[in-house]
Amino acid sequence: MILSASGLSISYPLKTIEFPDLRIKKGEHHLIIGESGSGKTSLLNILGGILQPKTGNVLISETDIFSLKKSSLDSFRGNNLGFIFQTPHFIKSLNVLDNLLMSQFCAGLKNKKNDAISLMEKVGLNNKLNAKISELSEGEKQRVSIVRGLLNAPKIILADEPTSALDDSSCNNVIDLMTNLANEVDATLLIVTHDKRLKDRFERRVEI
Repeated sequence: MILSASGLSISYPLKTIEFPDLRIKKGEHHLIIGESGSGKTSLLNILGGILQPKTGNVLISETDIFSLKKSSLDSFRGNNLGFIFQTPHFIKSLNVLDNLLMSQFCAGLKNKKNDAISLMEKVGLNNKLNAKISELSEGEKQRVSIVRGLLNAPKIILADEPTSALDDSSCNNVIDLMTNLANEVDATLLIVTHDKRLKDRFERRVEI
């Protein structure tokens, strides 16, 4: 198993949420779907080692991520995980390419300019490398976010609501891009969403 999670729960002031156990194999695509407030984003953050659960453990490539010291966890995350967030965050004063390279620099990873250019071409945005973020549409921003999530060739891609702000056409295009690119690099893809349009796109899905 590339990722397994068991006994996970998280506490909020007024409630505790218990999550289903997960066993995910290398290269599989999984969807976790749930309504707002179901804890799905918290679950994704736990699986990515960003949020500490109240109970349970997460194993990635047989490594218990919450047994790692913070510095080791940060390094492990940078080398193994790619994140695609619901609202992509960029540095507005930088162009698209510099935003992509800055994320690598901040993660302590080597410069991957050629890889960034290649991925931007694959998502149809090679003409936007020098554009300002403010010049991009929402769909284009999400595609840049996908490139950023894939740039370190992660073993696992964790995506939080990647289609929530997109129309039907852009939604389908983004999911096609994510699944195709994940297949190209043999990465495992895990998406959490409340977007019911995605339900029939994934054979492996969990409702919470």
